[in-house]
Amino acid sequence: MLMPNRYPDDPYDRVWIPIIDATDWAVISTTETVQNEYKDLFEAPSKVMQTAITPRDAANSINFHWDSKPQSKGPSLGYIPVFHFADVLQGGGVRQFNININNDKPWSQDYTPRHLYSATSTVPALIATRPGITSPSSRQPPQRCRLSSAPPRFSQSSPSPTLARTRRTVCTIRA
Repeated sequence: MLMPNRYPDDPYDRVWIPIIDATDWAVISTTETVQNEYKDLFEAPSKVMQTAITPRDAANSINFHWDSKPQSKGPSLGYIPVFHFADVLQGGGVRQFNININNDKPWSQDYTPRHLYSATSTVPALIATRPGITSPSSRQPPQRCRLSSAPPRFSQSSPSPTLARTRRTVCTIRA
């Protein structure tokens, strides 16, 4: 089992939990510094963004599934998925991808990460708080991005969730 990590250069002192699916994903990394984009309010630590995952088979997508738990006290709170992206390896063609969450595509355009720069995207509140349960069998994978010639790569760690409502969420990321 992989242990949660804290990083001294994280200004928010978050706990980052490694996510590994050794069957479907390959872990890649760099020793070079990954800088945050200008005015990135989330400020993911460089050490977190130096390690990423990519599909073992370039034809596959990266799928995340999680169940959120109800709060024991207070009102039922929603959540907002936050994605941190950086291209940690130079070369290999154009890397472009899209994201589907519970069969919704929250962004109208495909995304191309910059080499050694960390960018953060959040999901519009309408999609993040939509009620309902999506099971893996009802996933609708997104279409391959027309300009992409390389598979997506993503940070293999995520900060621990703090607010949640009971539901199953399915996130599909595909080049």
